[in-house]
Amino acid sequence: MKTIDYYNQYADEFAQATLHVDMESLYQPFLVELPESTRILDVGCWAGRDTFAFKNKGYQVDAIDYSEELVRRATQLTGVQVKLKSFYEIDEHNFLLLNIIRTNSSWCGLSKYC
Repeated sequence: MKTIDYYNQYADEFAQATLHVDMESLYQPFLVELPESTRILDVGCWAGRDTFAFKNKGYQVDAIDYSEELVRRATQLTGVQVKLKSFYEIDEHNFLLLNIIRTNSSWCGLSKYC
């Protein structure tokens, strides 16, 4: 089974396991560094938990994922038109903070957070 097939097959389980996790303590150190008008790119947005949170905080959020099922769930949850794209298809010229990436549920890219 290919990795993408696994994500599509278990999208419901991923959504149930992650949507209600309180991430506020991880969001705040990252968000205090951003101007209010910042556009955030959520790469690998899964079921949309972080996209939903950032949108509700007033940020403009673009989100992508490579799983059709997770894109569908994230779009339903957030109201954001999540794009079916891989990391390699991102147009980096539209994102000032593209070097900020999330790994293992923590924000990296700003050296003081890694």
